[in-house]
Amino acid sequence: MKLSTNILQRIVLPATMLVAIWTVGFYFAILDEVNDEVDDALEEYSETISRRYLAGEPMADATNGTNNSYHIEPLDTMPVAPTLSYSNEDIWIESKSEMEPARVLRTTFVDMEGRGYLLTVMTPTIEKKDLKEALLLWSSLLCLSLVVLVLIVIAIAFHRSLRPLYRLLDWLDRSRFDSSHEPLDNPTNISEFARLNEAVDRYDSQNRIIYQRQSEFIGNASHELQTPLAICSNRLDLLAETPLSESQLAEVLKVQSTLSHLSRLNQSLLLLTKIDNHQFPATEQVDVGQLIRRKLEELQEIYSGRGITVEVQESRKWQFAANGTLMDIAVTNLVKNAFVHNRPQGRIEVRIDDKGLSITNTGDATPLDGERVFSRFYQPHKREGSTGLGLAIVASISQRNGHTISYDYTPEGLHTFSIRENQ
Repeated sequence: MKLSTNILQRIVLPATMLVAIWTVGFYFAILDEVNDEVDDALEEYSETISRRYLAGEPMADATNGTNNSYHIEPLDTMPVAPTLSYSNEDIWIESKSEMEPARVLRTTFVDMEGRGYLLTVMTPTIEKKDLKEALLLWSSLLCLSLVVLVLIVIAIAFHRSLRPLYRLLDWLDRSRFDSSHEPLDNPTNISEFARLNEAVDRYDSQNRIIYQRQSEFIGNASHELQTPLAICSNRLDLLAETPLSESQLAEVLKVQSTLSHLSRLNQSLLLLTKIDNHQFPATEQVDVGQLIRRKLEELQEIYSGRGITVEVQESRKWQFAANGTLMDIAVTNLVKNAFVHNRPQGRIEVRIDDKGLSITNTGDATPLDGERVFSRFYQPHKREGSTGLGLAIVASISQRNGHTISYDYTPEGLHTFSIRENQ
């Protein structure tokens, strides 16, 4: 979830609740104000009527030519004291021939002879249903306008304020330890982002130094190991030519096999270091289809006893500029992997188009770990002579060429490795 979306969610809900509370409060405040004004008018009207009645003056019509009305009823008992009571009722309006909501005042008064009277004064008031509908409509429009305004303000404010963060994230996405260094150019007047830029640049520089030293160490160590490994292998060859017992010869052969495996492992590590350090600058046009077919012919002879069938489908040629030596190594590792990890009487399917290739082979009925399959030294099942670096080398070469390598497995026991150009 984006930061702007997260903050928007945190703002919209409280804002909506605030508008709802404001609407309820505004509704009751309007009613209270209307009732106060109407009550004052009713009280003044009732005093006028009671004074005229007590003074014997001519009384106005009960409706007074308006929707206001009154009536006076004599009381059977004397009121202890004058009373005032207000209520909301529905009354019949003759002019409209319908019931209307009204504010009603009931009060008592006493004439000079001590007789008590109940005066009821009524005046139509606002339609509460209409008021509720109007408030609901306008508060909904207010809420909607507020949400839209918040969206626009947040979108504009965050787009402008978070530009340094987005530039920093883009730079981090492009940055690679094994590629040329692109300086961080992210000017900002926001202190927090400035500190973040400084921290990221500092740690990036430190990590590049560590990575460079590590690569140099692996390269130097692998290079220095080659000579003693070769010397040990030659001495064992000489030792094997001397008169030895059968058990001694068997031990010598075991040591030779171990040294051979160690030498291959060392050469693979040295190759990975050279790839990471960009020590293969030369490029040429590579026809992947021709390269695949040549490697298949070579390896089919080696693994002919396993009865593996091979099918190549090339819908379009895939050609691009790359280092020929590295592409030869990558294709060899992929094709050899398809033979080595296949089953007897299995099959290999190669598909090539102008955007990449895929190599599918039958194999174990369990999938490989898709997250670790291209990691160095990953071997789900230890196989004799395998260094666990073949696919890691292919992944490193693909990344150097700007390609993406992926692994896929189907329930039918088919393992597929694909190299595709980045879109």
